[in-house]
Parts: sequence; C-alpha cells; structure tokens
Amino acid sequence: MAYDIGQVTIIEYPTLATILAYYDKACAGSNQVTFEDAAHVMAQHLRRPKAVKAKPAADPPGRFTAANFAAALKLVGAVIEKRNTIPILSNVRLAASGGRLSLSGTDCDAEVTTGLSGYSGPEFDVTVRADDLAPLLKGATSVEFDLSEESRLGVVINGTTARLPILPSADFPVMTFEAVATALIDGEALRDALGFVQTAISAEETRYYLNGLYMHRTVEAGVNGLTFVSTDGSRLLKQTMPAPE
Repeated sequence: MAYDIGQVTIIEYPTLATILAYYDKACAGSNQVTFEDAAHVMAQHLRRPKAVKAKPAADPPGRFTAANFAAALKLVGAVIEKRNTIPILSNVRLAASGGRLSLSGTDCDAEVTTGLSGYSGPEFDVTVRADDLAPLLKGATSVEFDLSEESRLGVVINGTTARLPILPSADFPVMTFEAVATALIDGEALRDALGFVQTAISAEETRYYLNGLYMHRTVEAGVNGLTFVSTDGSRLLKQTMPAPE
C-alpha cells in the first residue's frame, strides 16, 4: 500500500519488498532496467487470474457424520469436569435408538444433551469416558460402533477399532425439571450476547452467586428484549438481544 504526502510517496514494507522482488526478476538478463519496467512486470503478474482452492463441502448439520459427532462430543464435554471423585461424571452417555444417536454430559449442576439423526448402526445405551473418546476423533472421516464385547464399546475410527471401558447408563444421573415455558431463540444472537457478557462472570467459588448471569425480559423504547447481565463485583456487562416469540 502506498501513501502520497506532498510529493513524497511512502511505500509500506510488504509492498516495497514485493516490488523489489519483481525488479530483480525484471533485471534478469539485462543490466539496464528502470523502476517502471519492474512495475510493469508486477502489474502483468497481478492481472493473471489466481487459482482458488475449492473448500470441501460441509457436513449436513444435525446428521450423524464423523465431524458432527466430534462437534457434538465437544459441546457435551463442556460440562464434564476433568477431575471427578464420581467416575460416572467423567463419562458421556451415548444412546442410539430409532436412527438417532444422543449424547449427554453432566456435572450434576448442569446437563447438556444433543442428538444426531441419520444414524444406521446398532442400538445401544452406555457411557464412556469423554477424555478417552475425544482424542480418537481428531481427523476422523468415519465412525462406527462395535458391541461384540459386553464390558467395552468398540469405536471404529477410519477402519481402526479402539475398545473403551464402559459404565452402565442406569448409573448416569439425569436431571429432571418441569418446563415453565419454552421459546425458540436465534442461535447466533444468543452466542453473541453470551460471548459479550461472559468476561465479567466471576470465577470465585466463594461468591457462587456471581458465577452465572442474570437473564430477563426487558422493554426499552417499546421494544421487547432479552437482556443478559453479568458482574464480578468490579465490572458489570449488559447485552440485550431481540426477545423470542
């Protein structure tokens, strides 16, 4: 990039380096080459169409594929504690039934459950350590399950089978609650709102009441909104998004 200051032209280093490289190229085989000749060589090169690599097609969202399975495990694993005195809380629950594979994780305070459709493998309901399963999925292009052993779950990744110890799903704690109301919220708007206020959430366990955020409906200038507020006692952040229907 170049800047004109009066009659002086200042060229930033990346552009200058590029021009000098083309100047050397233009000088090849000639002892007398002007700066304009080098600029002409560079201009001719820049006019050439550059090849654009095609991006691989993304997997259909919500369908059972290796990439979506890895993403779902990462989502569920967000609430699974790394260290647990209760072994079952280190596990993720995998339940396959009716062409759908569900994944669940919990720390007994929060629970995350998600599912993938289009599953065509055997039906089962077991729990395995999330830390054992997640590394196997790096770079995976295919995932299948083998139930030939009662005490282990066979996970076939790209044709290679890993057998992971399991715990019965009957021991997996399931949080039950009665929904007061349900609403459909725009995912991107919710992500942006939470991303803005999360930096002010306190991490001090002694002030557990500041370890979360305050979510409530508001009306500003006659517009209904869903407002998120967080504070750590020193900072306070507030973000409002359009209220769901």
